[in-house]
Amino acid sequence: MTHSISVRAGGSVLSALFSMALAACGSSGGIGTFGSRADSGNAGAGGSIVANGGDASSGAAGGSSGDASATGGCSSAPVTFQVMPAPSAVTHWCLGQPDSCSGITFDIRDNSGVLNVGSVWCGLSCDTCTFEPCPPLACLMATALSDQGTIEVWRGTYVTSSTCGASAKSCDLTNCAAPGQYIVDVCGFPNPDPSSPSGCTQASSTTSQTCVAATFEYPATAPIVVTMPVE
Repeated sequence: MTHSISVRAGGSVLSALFSMALAACGSSGGIGTFGSRADSGNAGAGGSIVANGGDASSGAAGGSSGDASATGGCSSAPVTFQVMPAPSAVTHWCLGQPDSCSGITFDIRDNSGVLNVGSVWCGLSCDTCTFEPCPPLACLMATALSDQGTIEVWRGTYVTSSTCGASAKSCDLTNCAAPGQYIVDVCGFPNPDPSSPSGCTQASSTTSQTCVAATFEYPATAPIVVTMPVE
């Protein structure tokens, strides 16, 4: 299993851990997810952070493992991320990947890399050594970041590869993150038509993203505030 965070058909499809209403072009309603950062993004390009005294340039340490959670709940969770536009922002930001159904582009990483955050869907669960059902998939388009910002919540879980059963079948193991320092990357792109409710969906697939990195301590004692750049 790769350390990317995505919504995809087949394999492990991650659960809706982040409560944000998204525009859906499929048969189901929109869900919020952490998505892989686009290659064109520039981590820490402008913007500011307030992350329990953390520094976006510092490296992440710890958090490589934790107590397994069959229920998806972790004693140190949740962590709340508050994404805001700068007070004097010139750019109207969209959160997500341009011209894509892959959802919001957020990453959480530690010193081992980007974590596969979520629950096991459409895959073999190590907890039961049986396949989990597949939910309907929605088209998760990019959405506009309003003046009031948006709130996202991480439940503290991430998925790794393991084996189960007498034949050592490959399976997906749900873990609880260990206490330590982590980094969240929030990526967005300029809204091509801020006057339109669907402006963010009109962006070309070649639109460059800007990413802001915020370091935080887990467990977190306060919301992690990430401010998108003024530009």
